[in-house]
Amino acid sequence: MVEIVNVGICSSGKATSGGEKCMVELINQFSRLGYKQEIYLGFEGEGRDILPHSNLRLHVIERRKLKNRGKFFTLLAYFNIFLKSFFYVKKFNSESVIISHSDAWPDVVFAALLKRFNREAQWIAFNHMLLPESKYQTNPLLIRLYNYINQRAFFYFQKRSDLLVLVNEMYLNQVKKYNQNVLIVKYGREFKADKIRTFEEREIDLCFIGRFYPQKGVSEIPEICQELSKIWNGGKLKFIFIGTENRMSEDLKRRLAPMASHFEFEFLGFKAGFEKYDLLSKSKVFVFPSFFESFGIVYLDAISVGTPVVEYDLECFKAHRYGVIKVPFRNNKVFAQRIDSLLRDRELYNKQSTEGFQYSNNFSWQETAETLIGYFCTTPMQVES
Repeated sequence: MVEIVNVGICSSGKATSGGEKCMVELINQFSRLGYKQEIYLGFEGEGRDILPHSNLRLHVIERRKLKNRGKFFTLLAYFNIFLKSFFYVKKFNSESVIISHSDAWPDVVFAALLKRFNREAQWIAFNHMLLPESKYQTNPLLIRLYNYINQRAFFYFQKRSDLLVLVNEMYLNQVKKYNQNVLIVKYGREFKADKIRTFEEREIDLCFIGRFYPQKGVSEIPEICQELSKIWNGGKLKFIFIGTENRMSEDLKRRLAPMASHFEFEFLGFKAGFEKYDLLSKSKVFVFPSFFESFGIVYLDAISVGTPVVEYDLECFKAHRYGVIKVPFRNNKVFAQRIDSLLRDRELYNKQSTEGFQYSNNFSWQETAETLIGYFCTTPMQVES
């Protein structure tokens, strides 16, 4: 029987990003399909999202949570778990499938070691996002250099893999020079509302979900709000922010404070599951000013409850086809105008809400898992009831 060996030693098994969400959902789907699995995680994760299963064996290399103490200490923690991971290299049965769930160097090097010790095993290497063009870069020079070296390491070691998996078709031509055997899969939808709320049933005007981080376009939000305050005359707007707070969120609060007469800002912290989707479904518009993404899974979160999205018109968002209004990159005056249009024009709003909700039916984690299974297994598994 095929045994799946999941490598995610830069993760705690908590779905806090698109890549981690993909890993968690695929593992849960493989369990549902009856596969025996080994899972290698780096850190202990509070509220771990991987569901327990009799066929699942979990290895946590560092029995402490990864604390948010800055990028330097995070890098040291990665070196620590990488060195400890050598003690977990072992032989599996000949039908094993190794899946490295990120392009982070500790994951890909550990997967390469497992492949070396299990030459008959298949290795599937995930790459969720390539480095963006310089105009989308927001990190300091040292971090950009580290990311560049990390990606070079990934493409060097993944040459030993049997399959390179992408989640965005825009990267296909770029990676073909490193690996001709490429599979493109879609992220899945986590949640679908039974019915979508009408505009009148939504008590929150604007919503942002994500990390408070330059890549997410957080620094653009004050200008968007400033432009919106110039044209909106329908009363005070309620704007909620969902995400783990940090120094950047504190800076954002400071920059938004002068606009308190036009907006009611609320920072709610990290939310997940039903609570997150309930807040999303109560929001009229999802504000998504990211500079680049692997896919932008929060877009799926929003349209799954019929909440229209406003975002920059970027190549990485080509699959965002319905339930979304796109604006030129960093043209925040137009961004504000499009938000204003959605809040004023009920016909436009209902069209975007309905079309996005229907489009979300095209995304399924079960379909994503079965696409991968179709590559490494020709014998269907018995699905659990």
